[in-house]
Amino acid sequence: MSNAQVNNSDVKNLRVPYEEQNKKMNSDTRRREPLDDQPGCCDAFLGLLRACGLMCYVACPPVPSVITRKLAFHPPEKGMTYRIAVKSDPEKRFKNIRGCRDEPMQLVVRNMSNGADYVHSEREVEVFSVTTANNNELVCIKCTPDTYSANPAVAEQVVLFCQPNSSDLGGFLQPNSMNFVTYANVFETDFYAFDYSGYGFSSGTQGEKNVYADIRAVYDKIRETRPDKKIVVMGYSIGTTAAVDLASSNPEGLAGVVLIAPFTSGLRLFSRKPDKPDTCWADSFTRY
Repeated sequence: MSNAQVNNSDVKNLRVPYEEQNKKMNSDTRRREPLDDQPGCCDAFLGLLRACGLMCYVACPPVPSVITRKLAFHPPEKGMTYRIAVKSDPEKRFKNIRGCRDEPMQLVVRNMSNGADYVHSEREVEVFSVTTANNNELVCIKCTPDTYSANPAVAEQVVLFCQPNSSDLGGFLQPNSMNFVTYANVFETDFYAFDYSGYGFSSGTQGEKNVYADIRAVYDKIRETRPDKKIVVMGYSIGTTAAVDLASSNPEGLAGVVLIAPFTSGLRLFSRKPDKPDTCWADSFTRY
């Protein structure tokens, strides 16, 4: 009996707790794991090549305006969200608005949720074109609300919207969502918007100087056709630079400026130093 008790005690003392056994097994397993998931020399080399290719694309040629265009402007593919149609031949296709600016036009919006075409009523969305000082032709729209505001201060104003850098008119005219027509009804006043040069079916190329010329041309067109109205300029993201540039000249008829997600300049945005008082000569979209 005593020998059995001693032997049982010895066995009990030699037992290793389950947690320690499990920890040891996991440690051994980790040491035996294959290294296939870890990047090898070829993967590192390909990554370096991709980084070099990206740098070459952005920095060549080393012209600030060209670099800005590559980094700042990302228009949707033409025809992805809308196309221009004329009443005389709705199925006719156009390269840009120059080919149909003298005819009654409408925007055929592609519903991004199901791919179907959608056309707002002529009363809701009026399409027109504007020629800029840089000889670019812009697609512009005027959205009319169901009812106008009874407030005289609101009734005498219209809104001019400047888009962000990665959208066009079709993206902001999607049915069954908050769109420009909805904004017109919310504000109870006419709501104007346009595609920058090189966006949608506007002619020309994207660029900082073109953005400033674009908003000036649209603003002047509204003033020419509706001299009794004051204009509230609303900018979103890169559109805030266009709004500020226009407002800095204190144009006649300007009622106010609304900035959504503004930034101080391109370099200060990328360097995450928005409050830096000074910037270099090559900076873009400088607001102060």
